[in-house]
Amino acid sequence: MKVNQKTTKAVNSGTLIKRALKIAGILQNNAAMLKIFVWILSLELYNPSGVQSAFTLEMVQVIWRHGHRTPTRFIASDATNGEDTWIPGPRELTKKGMKQQFLLGRILSNRYMNEMPVVDKSKAWQQIYIRSSNFNRTILSALSNLAAFMINVTSLQPRFNEWPKRWIPIPIHTEDDWILKPLSYCPAAIKLQMDNVVLTEEYQEIEENNTEFFKFLQNVTGIPKINLANIYVVHDSLQLIKEGSPEDWEPEDHPWPAWVNEEIYQKIEYLRRYGNGYLFANENVRRLRAGPLLQEIISRMRDKAESLTNEKQNTNSWIHRLKYYAYSAHDLNILILLQMLGVKEWLEKNVDMPGFASCLAFELWKTDDNLLEVKIFLRRGPLDSNFEQIQVHGCPLLPNGCPLNLFEEINQKYVVHDWNTECGLSSAETSYHSFSIIGKKDLVTMVRYFAELLLILLHITHTSSTPTLELVQVIWRHGHRTPMRRVTLLKANDTNKWIPDLGELTKKGMKQQFLLGTILANRYMNQIPLIETNTAWQQIYIRSSNYNRTIVSALSNLAGFMHNSTSGLPNFHDWPQKWSPIPVHTEEEWKLRMLRECPAAVKVKKEKVIATAEYQAFETNNTEFFQFLQNMTGISNINLENIYLIDDSLQLIKEGSPEDWMPEDHPWPIWATDEVYEKTKTLRQHGNGFLFADEEIRRLRGGPLLQEVVERMRQKEASLTNKNLISPKWIHNLKYYAYSAHDLNILILLQMFKVEEWLQKSVSMPDFASCLSIELWRTDNNTMEVKVFQRLGPTEMVFQPVQVGGCPKLPSACPLDQFEKVFQKYFIKNSWIKECTAQSAATSSLQHSFLFAGIFCLIYWILSEEIFTKLTI
Repeated sequence: MKVNQKTTKAVNSGTLIKRALKIAGILQNNAAMLKIFVWILSLELYNPSGVQSAFTLEMVQVIWRHGHRTPTRFIASDATNGEDTWIPGPRELTKKGMKQQFLLGRILSNRYMNEMPVVDKSKAWQQIYIRSSNFNRTILSALSNLAAFMINVTSLQPRFNEWPKRWIPIPIHTEDDWILKPLSYCPAAIKLQMDNVVLTEEYQEIEENNTEFFKFLQNVTGIPKINLANIYVVHDSLQLIKEGSPEDWEPEDHPWPAWVNEEIYQKIEYLRRYGNGYLFANENVRRLRAGPLLQEIISRMRDKAESLTNEKQNTNSWIHRLKYYAYSAHDLNILILLQMLGVKEWLEKNVDMPGFASCLAFELWKTDDNLLEVKIFLRRGPLDSNFEQIQVHGCPLLPNGCPLNLFEEINQKYVVHDWNTECGLSSAETSYHSFSIIGKKDLVTMVRYFAELLLILLHITHTSSTPTLELVQVIWRHGHRTPMRRVTLLKANDTNKWIPDLGELTKKGMKQQFLLGTILANRYMNQIPLIETNTAWQQIYIRSSNYNRTIVSALSNLAGFMHNSTSGLPNFHDWPQKWSPIPVHTEEEWKLRMLRECPAAVKVKKEKVIATAEYQAFETNNTEFFQFLQNMTGISNINLENIYLIDDSLQLIKEGSPEDWMPEDHPWPIWATDEVYEKTKTLRQHGNGFLFADEEIRRLRGGPLLQEVVERMRQKEASLTNKNLISPKWIHNLKYYAYSAHDLNILILLQMFKVEEWLQKSVSMPDFASCLSIELWRTDNNTMEVKVFQRLGPTEMVFQPVQVGGCPKLPSACPLDQFEKVFQKYFIKNSWIKECTAQSAATSSLQHSFLFAGIFCLIYWILSEEIFTKLTI
């Protein structure tokens, strides 16, 4: 039955029930007719979607398990099915998994765009938000899911030949990843589990009764200790081998180990189910493991309710527009939520994990009386085409919804006010600084520096006749976007006039990034064959700042980069042609935000830049012009630091974007004469020049990013030369590391590299889809060299070499040791947070000292006066 989101008001339910009871009384002597009547009445009051016809669906929050994957754990003795034998790699989403998620996306799209159209196809971009845990398999699951969910949203699809047909890149955010990790380290939860579950007589009895079987498994698998808590390690790979995946491997590629038979497998599976049942068997454990996630879901419903009932609420606010919020997560997330909701079958001591592509949907409905209620639906696994409504413990019986107030009250027991404190973790600051190989120099390093100096003095170059490119790190600016901010008095260019929204990537921007992706692929797959086309997904890693425009830029770029890499593509109807989903990660995105909060950097800028006579002259000489702009735009306090807000909008209107809007959609303001526009642009360029005009500002703003780039080159060097440095395993396969970022990232890096044109007092920002490429080369004698290239903007087809300050003149490369030595002055030695707050803390401490001294003097004066008065009397 198709259910409209909003329908005409139905007959009052109370009246309907009264009539029904009257008719039932008449038919009470006719059992057959009575049964038919009750059946018809049930269809009137309830439909398969669980929706009363006059209700309005206001928001949906879904959480799904990723699709089918390769094993996450491996049996030590089983070399045939070892970690390196699985395609596309261990713990990764398979083609089968992509297909499962694509099907789920189609089901969700049909449910929430067609049957109950809470999401408007023409506004879908503004109404959805997608979160994922920071694993490739969950990010790829989200991408596959969204490929189907958005397949019929044609208004936002770029129109050019190479673009994957019927595909729209949707940003996926991986921030606050810990909320989607129920087994995050939490000492208090571990102790609760031990005391209230593991040490119970019931649990211990199961362990003791299966001691011999566990010993048998230890002997045949090579796994040192197997028990009820970790038997999933054995079961995981055996189950995947048993089920198979024709899309991904042949049965003979992954046979069962010789020691396994059906009886043994069934017993392993039986014990695994018991392990599942005991995992979150204690309510306090559930609270610490998943309380924050459930709390976040309820809080979002509460915020949505506020936006619906508060007339003063900004109708253009994020929560007001939000209709569909999705989490791409794991079986444990769904299991623990079902247990917290009190669903009986999932509270059993013997329980299967939710299947691949299983899904929970939390629906928020508004009644005729403007009351809000919650309905929860479950899709059990990849073969289910429907969602079934679940009975939440403590809520009205189905098919009724649960009043939001009641739902919140029932689950109040799971609220966690301070997770770190309650878990027993240190309240010390979060360390944003990964392991550093800088500042730990030994004698070998000093000898290396001495040898380098000797070579320079003797004019011996480090270049080799046959160098090998080993690693590329690129950082690009996002593509063309809409204006960042709303210029109040430009009514024709107001917030709701820009499609898809303010600060978002446009179709033109997607095309620019797709082109950049093809250029990068040509350079690093063809001209310099660093990356193998058919195994590219194993050799690349993509990071993005946590903005839609940079995430979508990365996805568009990768669509071009992987355009000719077809081996990892699913092969089924409706999958976007020549599109390979590649995960984009937004972890540690603070390193890509050059203007993030840093009191020390702000203080240095005030004292060493803004306070200078040169800067003050610009402000003073343009006071009247700034006032004119304020009057014309409605923006208050315009100065050299924020004039970019006006230049940004004017520049985008002037340049236009035929793919996205017609010229008449965004007309040029009457007051913006050529003279006004040119002066605005000139002042903006001077503002750019002052932005990072001090070395200490560059160190605090851009140092962590440059340091990470250098450290990654050192890690790669260690993996290639077996040097005594920590080298993570994944670095061996890594060939291509990309950052999807902003103009400020490229500007500050070019300034730190001492590229003269970017150190001027008046400078334009790096253009859309501009790009820096930092290449690590290995010479014949195993020394490492660095080369830097830049692409200046969206129309450039080639990369130009960059002369890095402090390095040998082009075309010579820069030895890695020398490169590191030159830029070590920008590195953060200990903690970026401490360095950013140190100066402000010192100032605050000084202010407190003066305050205490003042108070002491005042008290002393009062006491002295009192004593003097007494003596006088």
